Amino acid sequence: MGTWNEENWSWNLTWRKPWFEWEKNEVYEFHALLEKTIIRREVLDSWEWVINASNMFSIGQFYIHGTP
Repeated sequence: MGTWNEENWSWNLTWRKPWFEWEKNEVYEFHALLEKTIIRREVLDSWEWVINASNMFSIGQFYIHGTP
């Protein structure tokens, strides 16, 4: 999936099959999102659910949040 190059994370994704023409734009957008993501070695990942204004949990408000 990836490797550390000193203090920087480098993605190394492999795909099981070649992309269809209609998938290519989505794959490029996915790669662009990954490049914006900051991975820090010293920060552990955790899962966090955020409560919405209706006092309920929503899958749309779910995200991964780093904690020290």
